[in-house]
Amino acid sequence: MIRGQISIDLLITLIVVIMIIGAFTLILTDFQNEQEEFFLKAQLKENSSKLATFITSTNAINDSNFTAQTLIHNISYKNVSIRPLVSIDTNFISLTINANGENIIAKAFFSKPTGSEVSVNVNTKKLVVSNE
Repeated sequence: MIRGQISIDLLITLIVVIMIIGAFTLILTDFQNEQEEFFLKAQLKENSSKLATFITSTNAINDSNFTAQTLIHNISYKNVSIRPLVSIDTNFISLTINANGENIIAKAFFSKPTGSEVSVNVNTKKLVVSNE
């Protein structure tokens, strides 16, 4: 081997090391993305469960005229506060956000009082349950 010449073994070793570093970087990036998605789903599920519990708890005051309100909390995602889209079906409340081009949905079951109305006030970010 001539002085200053790089051996083929050294070149192969450098290529393998670069490939291993690239593979670890991809694995860590994928792990981080999965953790962010899990964190979003956990926040949505917690918020939807709290709202469903709030609606169900109004059954205790079913026999009177009332209006109950609660704040719909925003979701934290990458240092940004995102307001979830709230939709109310007959006995389900679902919160939806769009993160990285993917819709993430959390649903929760509730039992609303007979004759009561459940609505969302978009301007004040409040869920309103009323019985009149």
